[in-house]
This record gives sequence, C-alpha cells and structure tokens, in this order.
Amino acid sequence: MQTLWQDLRYGARMLVKNPVFTLIAVMTLAIGIGANTAIFSVVNGVLLRPLPYPEPERLVMVWEKRIREGVNNNVVAPADFRDWQARNQVFENMAAYTNTDMALSGDGEPERIRSGNVSAAFFDVVGVKPMLGRGFLAEEEQPGRNRIVVLSHALWQRRFGAEGGVIGRTIQLNSEPYEVIGVLPPSFRFVDAQIELWFPLDFTTSQMQARASHFLNVFARLKPGATLEQSRNEMERIGAQLEQEHPRENRGHSACL
Repeated sequence: MQTLWQDLRYGARMLVKNPVFTLIAVMTLAIGIGANTAIFSVVNGVLLRPLPYPEPERLVMVWEKRIREGVNNNVVAPADFRDWQARNQVFENMAAYTNTDMALSGDGEPERIRSGNVSAAFFDVVGVKPMLGRGFLAEEEQPGRNRIVVLSHALWQRRFGAEGGVIGRTIQLNSEPYEVIGVLPPSFRFVDAQIELWFPLDFTTSQMQARASHFLNVFARLKPGATLEQSRNEMERIGAQLEQEHPRENRGHSACL
C-alpha cells in the first residue's frame, strides 16, 4: 500500500510539472471514454437489447443487390418491391417504408414532424397493433385514399394531450387534411426513432411501372420454419427472373438479405 501511495504522489507531481502533457492525457482519456460509451450504446441498442416486436428473429431487411457494382444494400424501386412481395414463398408478408418531413399545423404552433411513409402491411410485419384505433388497409395505398395517419404515442401525448377522442380528428399536414385513425403503444420502437407519425404509401400507376426510381427500404417477416438460407435463395431466384423480364432497368440487379 505504501508503494502505491508513493507512486500516486510521484505521478501527481509529474502531471503538475507538465501541464501540456496533463492536458493531452486528460483529452485522450475523455475521447477514449466517449468513443467506448458510443460503441456500447450502439451494441446495446442493436445487439444486446431485444427488439420490441413479436419473434424478432423472423424479421429481415431485404435489399437490392447490384452485382456489377459490388453493392449489397441498395434501396428498392416500388415496382421491384411489388414483384418481390407477390412472388416470394418464404415470407408471411413484406413491407416498405421511406421517411419524409411534414409540416403539422393546427392544435398549437406549427412544427415539422418526421413521418414514416409505409406500405399497408407495415404494422402487421413488425407485429404491432395500435393502442387506439386501427392500422392501414391495402386499399388505402392509393392517391387520395391515403390521407390518414397513425400517431406515435409520444406525439399523441405531446401534441394532443393524450386525448382518447383524437381518433377521427382531422389534422393538417403540409396544409392538407389527414384523418387520425390510430395511436401506437408506448412500447413501439422503430429503427428511426425520430418518426412520430405514419401514413400509407400512395403508389401511382407511373410509379408502379417505373423501376429506375429507388427509394424504398424493405423488410419482411419469415414464415414459421423458413430459414435465412431459403429466403436468400428465393430472393436471388426472383431477382434473376426480374433481370430477364426487365433487362434495361434490372440488368446486374438481384436481391439479398
């Protein structure tokens, strides 16, 4: 113990005599601690803490694979997404989403809200049911019929005072009327935690025919008993079909998990 005390006193004297070295040492320690804290936060959030969805091991992300360019995680065109959804035999369902900022006005000061623009199967795929109201229907993925929103629990509390009567209320998003049809439970956590409301994708006829516009993130829920290897083989098979059917847009493209 006496030797340890002497070492500590000697180290303290050296630090006092060399203030520049002391400053560098303190900054190095601070950066190291900060970096390790950030890394642990990511690992804890993504790997250690279980996802708040039923059977999360059955959820997978599905990407466009560009073989010639060596890209394995490209976003997806709506037409390709619809073909993936219709042709696969390994997923219970498949959903797509993108995000956008929308101006929420009325019922308080205007504010910009991060919004999730999702296919109708979104909540079914992640396995969450709204706490109030309902989710989206397939027929609501159409221009004009998608003027409906599901609120996050946080937005419901912050902006609408946690009122149960919010269901059926009309709110203004980008100066357009949208009807509130649901509120999510407080336990729901999505990969983009900034999203505070959700509304359906409205695929136009031109979008459904175009394969050069890539902007969708796609994820799916495996059927019970289906394996990752089976799903990879299935998506590669579908990718090869689409490459033959649409060589101009899909040449060198496939799909991967």
